[in-house]
Amino acid sequence: MKGIFNWLIFRDCPGFLILLAVLLFFGATPLPAQTSLSENIREKVKLLEGNGSLNNGDDIFCVSSVIDVYKKRAYRAVWSDPKRISQFTEIIEESYQHGLTPSDYHLSEIKELLASKTIDQKGRLDLFLTDAFLLFTAHITSGKVDPKSIGAQWHLARTNSEPSKYLEEIVHTPIPDLFDRLYPQNRNYNLLREKLAEYRAMAEKGGWGKIESGSMLKPGMTDQRIPLVRKRLAVTGEMGRGTADTSAFYDRDLLAAVVLFQQRNGLEALGNIGPETTYALNIPVEERIKTLEVNLERWRWLPVEFSPYYLLVNIANFELELIDHERLLSVHKVIVGRPYRKTPVFSSTLQYLVINPIWTVPATIRNNDLIPEIRKDLRTLEKKKINVYSAEGKKLNPDSVNWGSQSVYSYTYRQEAGRMNALGALKFYFPNSYNVYLHDTPQKELFERSQRAFSTGCIRVQDPVDLAVILLNDSVNWSKSRIQKAIKTNQTQTVMLRRKPEVYLLYWTAWVDRTGQLHFGRDLYNRDSMLYEALKARPVYEADGVKKRELVR
Repeated sequence: MKGIFNWLIFRDCPGFLILLAVLLFFGATPLPAQTSLSENIREKVKLLEGNGSLNNGDDIFCVSSVIDVYKKRAYRAVWSDPKRISQFTEIIEESYQHGLTPSDYHLSEIKELLASKTIDQKGRLDLFLTDAFLLFTAHITSGKVDPKSIGAQWHLARTNSEPSKYLEEIVHTPIPDLFDRLYPQNRNYNLLREKLAEYRAMAEKGGWGKIESGSMLKPGMTDQRIPLVRKRLAVTGEMGRGTADTSAFYDRDLLAAVVLFQQRNGLEALGNIGPETTYALNIPVEERIKTLEVNLERWRWLPVEFSPYYLLVNIANFELELIDHERLLSVHKVIVGRPYRKTPVFSSTLQYLVINPIWTVPATIRNNDLIPEIRKDLRTLEKKKINVYSAEGKKLNPDSVNWGSQSVYSYTYRQEAGRMNALGALKFYFPNSYNVYLHDTPQKELFERSQRAFSTGCIRVQDPVDLAVILLNDSVNWSKSRIQKAIKTNQTQTVMLRRKPEVYLLYWTAWVDRTGQLHFGRDLYNRDSMLYEALKARPVYEADGVKKRELVR
């Protein structure tokens, strides 16, 4: 080459100039591989625009979002750093720790292409990684399943995340740090994740055996099933893991363990082992894992953070908590809607309370319950102290009303304040379109039941005067004795709250309490199985290429 170069210089100057021009041209041109990868990505994006998928059948779920990302980048590759690719691949692999499915995020395809040699393979890998990032980010910030798609009566505003904006951060933020920030930050979410890991470890060891049904087991009895109960409770920790006690005698230690199990599973905690307790003991570990996974998903539906001052009702736990900056102020038993009158999930702000409220019967109760009762027995109105008013507001004489006519459905039915009032002595009002609020009840004996789904949708609260004292926080004007005195007057009075807590009506069938104990509640409204199926289903991609929310179904 050196000889040729010298020959050109000295024997043929025009030839030298031609060679020099060629060398300069190629030296000033971008690297062929870099140009080819961008062109390859451009071709793939154009396919997505036209078909909503790639030629070889590769699924891209966030079609419109992926297209937008690469157009804004002039089709340059997103994933050029091997370390970043490795970090994100590990994040995908660990998604099962959140109850999600790694295969939803192209894990096998990405692993197959990690050692890509050809430009086409590198282009596919880049699109897979981008699509996986967008989809996974949407799932952890807003949830994988749309609750409205499974009829969950979930009316809370969800986080409307924009995964593409987080994609821009990976240039200057380590991927593990970015996702540590994006995962739900609530302590309860992280505790549920820990419990999920524990129950999966139990499953790997075989879970627990079945306890045969039979006569009720009580303290002081001897029975061949008792060693099995001890072994079962040792697995989940109520008896103390690893205990070697095989005694068939029902002693005090076992009683304490059974009571704890019953408390953690929403059962009557008397220590007797009857059909309900036996059933709960026999729920397989695999079913408990499913319950933990669906409740992690419910946490992902929630806002990023709660208000500092809030009132929380867990419908499936029949319990209300009032919390101020993570400090528990009060706990109350509640009664919630029957399975055919489900209490919806939503949030609002508590505005005021009413002493000696008047109850205007909601349309649903009027049509489905009250009018059929009246048609059977006209004395219902007198028994329940309900007055009837025409559409013009005129009080009607029940004896003069044609109860067989359709006009009775247009009347207003009002129960005056007093001992018989369905709302009791106090009502706590927060605006919503569901006619749901907190209130007292004359049926106080129902609070002694372990399962308390007896209402028509509203929340009946135990010890409402105690709750009112804390909410009003005015020891001079609204002490407990003054509230009780106001109730005795039988006069209706509205009292505005100076400090208004947010109200969250939620539905959890698995949760961790403040002492770190895991609880399982009954799936009152049969929502878990449908949610689990949707959670485990393969994501639906945007086949038509129409831009939708980043959260792809």
